[in-house]
Amino acid sequence: MTGDPRVDPVLGLAMFLLKRGDDDGYLFLDFQQAKAGSWEYDVTKQMKDAKFLEERREAFDEAGVDSYRFLGTHSCKRGGVQLYRLLGVPDQKIKELGNWSTYSAYFAYVQASNRL
Repeated sequence: MTGDPRVDPVLGLAMFLLKRGDDDGYLFLDFQQAKAGSWEYDVTKQMKDAKFLEERREAFDEAGVDSYRFLGTHSCKRGGVQLYRLLGVPDQKIKELGNWSTYSAYFAYVQASNRL
């Protein structure tokens, strides 16, 4: 399953970010299918956690991952923050994209572990 964007979270996020582009607004957007093979999004409409999680779980189930029910949004958000930092995106920009109101809340996702 290596290299399968349905299972590899870094590859999946990278593909998502390529599709999403650099527009200002929410990081996770609610994509809507416009025409066959064409997708549109609005940067002012955030994808709800439940829909994001449902879509990831469906992809994992389709790919044959037995533990798809244990996937949560927290690990996805942590991975996204850490990937953006590795790509050199400034902390202020990531904080805004992730919709954190304080730096202390944001930096909880930057740490290597939630256990201090």
